[in-house]
Amino acid sequence: KQNISILHSYQHNNVKEEDRPAYTRGMGIGQIVIGAGFCLSGVLRLFTEGTLTYGGLVPGLIAGFKKLYPNIGLDLRVEAYREIERWIANEEIDLGFTSMNPSGELEYLPLKEDRLLALLPDGFPLPKDAPFPLEKLAELDFIVPGEGTNYDIGRILRGAGIEPKVSFAVSDDLAAIAMVRSGLGVTIVPELMLAGMSEMPNAHELEPRCQRTVAIAAKHLSSLSPAARAFLDFTREQLGKNGIGIQKEQNDETV
Repeated sequence: KQNISILHSYQHNNVKEEDRPAYTRGMGIGQIVIGAGFCLSGVLRLFTEGTLTYGGLVPGLIAGFKKLYPNIGLDLRVEAYREIERWIANEEIDLGFTSMNPSGELEYLPLKEDRLLALLPDGFPLPKDAPFPLEKLAELDFIVPGEGTNYDIGRILRGAGIEPKVSFAVSDDLAAIAMVRSGLGVTIVPELMLAGMSEMPNAHELEPRCQRTVAIAAKHLSSLSPAARAFLDFTREQLGKNGIGIQKEQNDETV
């Protein structure tokens, strides 16, 4: 069959090539080639928030996608929420795994509700299955976790009108967990992050229950490149097949 070449490149708001970030120079976002048998190839640029890699969610999806689409290169970077939102808004990457921000300018495909859990030092005086009252964060030494988790925690605490008693602030969620295990305070982490840990820390559900919505973000879900669309469809199929569940799409007509 005759190969059909398609090049789909955004103009990055008419910014000159030499003024663009080095990471994007010489590259067109969503650049693809459809070859014999409509086998997709090219590069898909994908960012993910760090806590979504620890539990294996994003690495597992990428491994499965590469087996199904070996000719699509995946350019993956781990970034903080705000950086992911900025790169997508500027149309410099295709997709991002992130926490859903309904007040933002991006469009989202919600994937999963992920509980936020309180991590307590061993020996903390709370029964194993008892929830941890959120307002207690105003009394106990609180370890602010990495930017990713703190993005969701800040939203929840502001909504509840709670000012935590901050004792430490770290740039990495794993560092926060290690400090809790050393008895330096308490912290909050997403449940998905704990999935890949061999030794489960002393985790308790929050009261009231708190969660984040894990989602794939894009500038416009209705105008994805074929490579990005293939990844989106693959993700929905795999999460549904494994019983993780896909939430109802934000915009049914575009997904």
